[in-house]
Amino acid sequence: MLTLSNMHQYQRDIANSIVKNRAVFVIAECGLGKTIPALSAIQYLQKKKHYGPALILAPLRVVYNSWPDEISNWSHMAGTKYHIIHGPGKKQFLPKSNFYFSNFESIPYIIEHKLYKKCEILVIDEATAVKNTKAKRFKYLKKIAKRFRKVILMTGTPSPSGELTELFSQVFLLDQGKRLGTSFWGFQRKYYESDFMQYKWTLKPGAREQIEAAVKDLCIVLKAKDYLKLPPVIRNTISVALPAKVMAQYKEIEKEFILQIKEEIVTAANAAVLSSKLRQITAGALYHEGGKEYTLIHEQKIEALKEIVHGSEGNVLCAFQFKFERTLLSRSFVGVKFIDGSTGVAESNKIIKAWNSGKIKLLCAHPMSIGHGLNLQGGGHILVWLSPDWSLERTLQMNARLYRQGQTKKVFIHQIVAKNTIDEAVVEALKRKDKGQRGLINALKAYSKGR
Repeated sequence: MLTLSNMHQYQRDIANSIVKNRAVFVIAECGLGKTIPALSAIQYLQKKKHYGPALILAPLRVVYNSWPDEISNWSHMAGTKYHIIHGPGKKQFLPKSNFYFSNFESIPYIIEHKLYKKCEILVIDEATAVKNTKAKRFKYLKKIAKRFRKVILMTGTPSPSGELTELFSQVFLLDQGKRLGTSFWGFQRKYYESDFMQYKWTLKPGAREQIEAAVKDLCIVLKAKDYLKLPPVIRNTISVALPAKVMAQYKEIEKEFILQIKEEIVTAANAAVLSSKLRQITAGALYHEGGKEYTLIHEQKIEALKEIVHGSEGNVLCAFQFKFERTLLSRSFVGVKFIDGSTGVAESNKIIKAWNSGKIKLLCAHPMSIGHGLNLQGGGHILVWLSPDWSLERTLQMNARLYRQGQTKKVFIHQIVAKNTIDEAVVEALKRKDKGQRGLINALKAYSKGR
């Protein structure tokens, strides 16, 4: 059981900032531990300042695991009552609690039944879930955020695509438009300039500095390298060669892709579609028209994974991206467990606990299913990417499930890459830390040169 003396000074700084300010944007990199400072600050406010309950919105697996686990792990949180508004916990009359946890998809239910009126503190964990001003979840929260006595947003990546437009909605929920304006259109016109058709928007000179200065007083920004002393991390690229027949099929699809790139008719949308076809082949299959049926064409990456799993004493966490990879994995490894979009909440909770107890040799997961907030460092120190992911945010978040505070062993991160294919372009884009659609197109143009 942990005590307050186990909290780092930077965690105390987070807690103090939450106590002192009506609105706080906690921007802390993966693994720093944002949850317990928030819990501790809210507990203090409830006991000493007579604040009412807190409504905490987060991804579903974080709701069921990370927040409740932290309450049970710290002695000063003993006696804290919480209720999860999800599934059987969706009640029109909620039990008395200090904390109400819920997922973003339940926001309409919470508003419809006016459950938020019981709460005086709003916490949005993984705040980029509300980065889109057109999304219904932002529109719902926009209506109610101003009624809370305190609003706290928490994230490690406030603008995962690199576009500062993603800050507008998050900051609006904190200050109701005081710093960046009440209209996204007005914000965009003030800080960005567009082409004639208003298709492409680019930051005006000095706009980045102006935006950062405007929101600075709301934010507490922490980087892991400044505070954590973690074990070494070893990054390893494992190259595999595609069979000659598969490579020939790959080259045929690549021709259309290269033609569009060179003729400058590629957009982020069709580039993503074409590159996805190429990446399907490198991963081991190709989807038919319609996207449901597929043909398995090789198992080169599965064989590489077998060598890692069988040659490692520790347990292995494997990131996969296509549904057909699950088929390949399930028939290749006895006892493998999965967490992806098809895994129910109860089953996920059971698997996570078994993994952290060291009882699962191979856990395969989709990055979007476990990429935020979950503590998996207790179960192992070896991560394998069956294929590299275009998304820098997903890559960093997935890596941080093992390489985070509490990890005691040297972490190994393996990427399995098909030689002379688009996999190598993805790896290069990640090394350059390119973000968003422009990063995708730049990487694909670089890949097409000389081919």
